[in-house]
Order: sequence, then C-alpha cells, then structure tokens
Amino acid sequence: MWGNAQVQSGDKATNDRLKMMSTANSRGNVGSWIPAVPPMCAPGAGYSLADNFIRTMADGVPECISIGIIPVAIAGASFKAFDPNQCKSYFSSSESWLQNMAKEYDNDPYNRILKCAKIAQETGVIKGIIVHQGESDSGQQSWLTMVQTFYDNICKELGLDPKKTPILVGQMLEGGSCAGHNSVIAQLPNKISNCAVVSTSNIPGESDRLHFTHDGYKELGKRYAEKMLTMIDFDGKCPEGGEIIQKTSTPYKGVAAKLPGTIEAENYDEGGSNVAWYDLSSGNNCDDYTNEYRSDDVDIKKDGNAYIVGSCQSGEWMKYTVDVQTDGEYELTVRVGEGGSSGKFSLSMDDKSIDYTVNVEKTGDWGTYAEQVQSKKFNLKKGTHVLKLTIDSDWVDIDWLKFTTDNTDVETIVKRDFAIVPNPASTAIYIYSNGEIEDIAISNAIGDVVAKSKESKVDVSNLPTGVYFVKATIDGVNAVKKLVVTK
Repeated sequence: MWGNAQVQSGDKATNDRLKMMSTANSRGNVGSWIPAVPPMCAPGAGYSLADNFIRTMADGVPECISIGIIPVAIAGASFKAFDPNQCKSYFSSSESWLQNMAKEYDNDPYNRILKCAKIAQETGVIKGIIVHQGESDSGQQSWLTMVQTFYDNICKELGLDPKKTPILVGQMLEGGSCAGHNSVIAQLPNKISNCAVVSTSNIPGESDRLHFTHDGYKELGKRYAEKMLTMIDFDGKCPEGGEIIQKTSTPYKGVAAKLPGTIEAENYDEGGSNVAWYDLSSGNNCDDYTNEYRSDDVDIKKDGNAYIVGSCQSGEWMKYTVDVQTDGEYELTVRVGEGGSSGKFSLSMDDKSIDYTVNVEKTGDWGTYAEQVQSKKFNLKKGTHVLKLTIDSDWVDIDWLKFTTDNTDVETIVKRDFAIVPNPASTAIYIYSNGEIEDIAISNAIGDVVAKSKESKVDVSNLPTGVYFVKATIDGVNAVKKLVVTK
C-alpha cells in the first residue's frame, strides 16, 4: 500500500470531492483533510493502488458524495506492525530503514489509524477498509489471525457494524516471488464474512517480481474500488440532507437503439465505469490505447470498417438503452468472434433476468467473425428499457446483436422477410421476398462465405451436408436465416 511506482505529472490532478487525511509526521498537520494527490501515505512514498482507488470510487457514487481516505502504510513490514501488542518489539528488531518509516506514525500505525479515523467520523462515515500486504508474511497462516484481529478491533473501537463495513484484501503479484501467499489470502473470507479478495490476474509487475508497475497499481486500485462499490450502500441522503440521485446510464449519443433492429456492441450507454459498463482492464487494450472510437476502459478493436468490443472477460458488462417498438417474441442473431470454445454471455432487461444465455460457437482463428442465429426466443415489452450484456466466460469478441420479431410493422416485414425454398436443400435454393434482392451470401458455421449470388437462385450442389447461414440483403436491409444442406 506504500507504493513503489514513480508518481507521474498526470497523477497530480485534484478534485474537490477527493480528500485524504494527513497521517504521516513528516507531512505535518496530522488529522487534517488535504487534497488527495500522490504520494498519499507519506511524502517519501510512491504511487500506490490507493490513488486510483479513490478516483474510481468518486466516479461510482453520486456527485453529492465526497470521498476521503486515511492512508497508513509501511513498506515491507509484517502485519505485526499493525498489532498494538506486537509493534514495538517488532520495530525494535527491524532494519533501520523500516524503523524510520515507523517513526512517521510514532511507532504505532494501528493507533494512528484509530486517531485519524475518529477525527474522520466527526464529519463523515467510514464505509470500508482496504488492505494490501503479505510479502513479509508470505505463506504464514498466522497472517489470517492477525488481519482478523485487526479488523475486529477496528470495528469495535470505532463502533462500526461489521455487516456494513467490508474489508478488501488484494492478492500478491501474479507469478511473483510472493504469489504463494495468495492461497492464504483466499482463506480470509472464511474468517471475516464481509470480506472480498481482489484479483491481480494479468496486472503487470516490475522485474523484481514483488512490485507492480505504475499502470499495474492504477489497475489494482480500480479493481479495489469497483469491488468496494458492490459491497457498500448509501443511506439515501446527501450530506446537506437532500436526496441522493443515483447515477444511471444514458443512451449512446442520446439515442436509444430501436428494437427490432441491430445494437452495435461498441455503442454501449454513457455514464462511466460501474454505471454504464464494467471492464477489468485499464484503458483500451485492443487499440494500443489510441482511443480511436471511445475514450474509456472498454476494449474496442477495428475490423475493416467495423468496430468490435473485444477481449471480453468473465464479469465484464455493458448496458444499452433500447426503445422496443412492439410487444412480441424476439429472435436474436449475433455477429461474434471466438477463437476458442468457451465464450459465453447473458442478457438481462431493467436489471431483471430474462433467462437468456448465448453460448458462442468457435468461428475460427481470432479475428474471424460469423453471424450466429440463436434458437431460443424471448418476449419483450414495448417501451424504453435498459438491456445489460454480461460476459459469463472468457473470451469472446462481439460486433453486434440483431433483434427480429414476427410482430414487426408491415413495411419492415416486407423489407426483411424472405423464404428459402427448398430447405433442407441438396442442389440449389431459391430466395423469395417481397423486396428487391440485392445480394445473397451463404456462410458455414465458422463464418467462411461458401457461396454468393446476386440472383434469387443459389447453387449449393458443392456444399457438404451441414448447417449454414444465408444472409440476404433486401432493399438495403440485411436478414439472416438458417439453411440445412443434405446429400
């Protein structure tokens, strides 16, 4: 938590809603609120996860709420440093550099936390505790007892309700020298019921195999905050007594997607992290952080002229405000890319499950996309709703989702509807439609186009037995249907 990365100029931006308490003697005015800028723990500390934690927290709560943090940390110390019954003997036998850090808190970090926390309670409410420590206690089961005792004592002495005061503990650097301690950390929720472990999976570290890079600390702080936001609640009142207006997502560029119709995956709602979307990585990993299409953490890649939400991981989600034009039973077609076989996502509407899961079939190598028609249908009600797409299993790329219904107005049916005769077929098929057929393309299960035509007749005599997808462009509108070829 002390932080080992160098503070960058961009880290120094201030926000009137973000405060930190001065806790270190070398900073002076211990117990006073000051702007939350790094280094937080002490003037000699580095950039840490606490810096982006507080910024991400502010993005996820109502704007009438200010966020304060009480940073107390000692680099390289055992958790004994935070036990008032062990800290003095522990420091007396420690290296001189660690003893100098301990002097920042009068050789008693635990009581410095208590002192500052009680001052904070005069004007605010303590909502949670974050811990990132373990290198010096790596692999020791006694660490669990020390953290549990610390948590229990803090709650008791500050009058905190453990059921309403979560504690978050982060893993050690994945693949690092102390990664073995992660198996010990994983046991803590069994001892503290209101506890969660923050993953360090895929977070970059330094060559010393102990510390995170600057971007690594930034990502870890983001993960801490996003987890904390799911575990705390608000009392419905702003500090001034007014009602809290909870943040909600809004349609991309102010226009809800019309259904029946197509939702482009990259046009998810606006509103920010944990409001309109949730992503596990910082920045857009898919475009080398150039932010060509949108400037946030959702990973968007370009494929020709199309933009695609890529590298989707389990737990990520996006919201889409939709305008359902008519009640009815809807069918879903998705254009996706899947280089493995495990991609899966589910849909919900207005935060209620509609019991709809899309198991993505392999489309070939990564970068290959295919349209996949889903066999299951579902009912939608006319009106404005918020559709949520949640990734349930790594990995998958998503281009678009197309919703169609037999209850579409007559004009739309004329443009989109077509019939395949015969189906199943063995030698040729004929496409019948009330609109003008502009193009026909037949694709196999992995998205390869195996037959094309500008005419209503398409030769399928060379296609092996199997299931195919016929995409017809009729009066400028694309529609897709299944075709079965038999021999």
